Amino acid sequence: MTLTLGGLTNGTPYQVQVWANDSTGSLSGNAALNPKTIFTAGNTVTLDDNNLNAAGGLGQWVTGTFTADATSQNITITPDAGHLPVLNAFQLRVVPEPATLGLLLSGLGSALAARRRKGRPPLATPGK
Repeated sequence: MTLTLGGLTNGTPYQVQVWANDSTGSLSGNAALNPKTIFTAGNTVTLDDNNLNAAGGLGQWVTGTFTADATSQNITITPDAGHLPVLNAFQLRVVPEPATLGLLLSGLGSALAARRRKGRPPLATPGK
């Protein structure tokens, strides 16, 4: 199975997160087989389909970053032998540039400071 991330901009940094979950224990019904899903896109990450390898166990996720060198990026999803690949969700985000992030934090700090000044009562003078 291939997940193709399209509409990318060359030179832009992105963060991608993928989630694999089979809470039944394993796709084959035998938890001892410990199925895994392998995600490959430049490097390889292997996730258990279930963190407990038992019924009711939660899935696992991984987050990675890359800088686009084309308008699309492929992530290959393969299972280990005898199983089906599992991909329940993915999320793609643009990583903000440091200057943009600094400007955003500066604006937020200024807004909080202004709000704090407005909510402060006037200083009392002694003896009054």
